[in-house]
Amino acid sequence: MNGSTTSSSTDLPNAGESPPWSSDIKDSDLITEEKADFLLIEAKEQLCATVSDAEALTKTGVYLLGGLLTVTSALMGVTASMFKTTQSILDQPWLEIAPLLITSIYLAVDALMVMWSALSVKGLDHSGNAPKNIATASLFALDLRLIKFAEATSYQARIDKNHRQNELVAIRINRGIKMVCLAPLIYLALLTARLIWHP
Repeated sequence: MNGSTTSSSTDLPNAGESPPWSSDIKDSDLITEEKADFLLIEAKEQLCATVSDAEALTKTGVYLLGGLLTVTSALMGVTASMFKTTQSILDQPWLEIAPLLITSIYLAVDALMVMWSALSVKGLDHSGNAPKNIATASLFALDLRLIKFAEATSYQARIDKNHRQNELVAIRINRGIKMVCLAPLIYLALLTARLIWHP
């Protein structure tokens, strides 16, 4: 293998996707056992970091969702207590009920958005590779250092995928937090409108 060059045939497949990046190292003599080990360790650490970030984002989303559900349930309870069972639906004090009811529905929608968007992302890539991607005649014909190098470079596509998913989840969680911050303002605006409409 000395003096030969690495090619795309040594790249390990990643869930049927061709990686968007490939190394510009073509001379296999530059790839020593120590360098291949170093590259593989660094790639695994970086991929593990993206998984840890995803877990932290998931925890944040769970806390946000839990807080939203708690507050929404409390507001719904207060809203329900404002209805008068002795009166028809049209005769209810809607001017008093509406601000709290609308705010409760707004927070419930926010909770649903967090649950279905920020907490429903799946398919994070982890370290390691399936035997069917490694136990091939083309790879086993190579030196171990070249197999390690191919494995390490295949991690880049997984790292990029995890980064993109983490950024998407972070955006959705931030949107949910901003919506929570707007809830008191919405309630005050509705309350002000009620006082103006019916002083």
